[in-house]
Amino acid sequence: MMQNKFQWAQEYQVFASQRFQEGALVEAASNEQDIAYKQECTFDRHAIMQPPKSDPSGVDGSFKVLNDYETTNFAVATKVNGVFSVIYNTPSAIKGQIAFTPKNEVRVWFGLRSETNTMVTHITGNHIDVPFGALLEKSIYYTADGEWALI
Repeated sequence: MMQNKFQWAQEYQVFASQRFQEGALVEAASNEQDIAYKQECTFDRHAIMQPPKSDPSGVDGSFKVLNDYETTNFAVATKVNGVFSVIYNTPSAIKGQIAFTPKNEVRVWFGLRSETNTMVTHITGNHIDVPFGALLEKSIYYTADGEWALI
């Protein structure tokens, strides 16, 4: 039995990204900014993501990007196993503001040609959703019967 450990940190980054395309790697089209809940970053008219500031109307579990540039896609990355990885890329370009409410859950599956930061819209085969909630570390294993299980 092989055991895999996943560590989740509620540390986030936001940045402008290229348009959403299934199977494409998400890469930053602007500088990244660290951001926390109840904060907002402004993507200014010069295509620079400004440092975060307190959001006066902020909501627990959410943060915002205010887009003063042209219609743009945005992405969110979080630390998984100590490395920032993209967890969301807006499916459509936006103008104005967008609020992000990360779901503290990781979906794990086997894939032959997937790379970290690849946008996936459909998963074939067995997978497991690993909810983290307040926990920062979970372990899973793949059984001899071909099923995923939480430890």
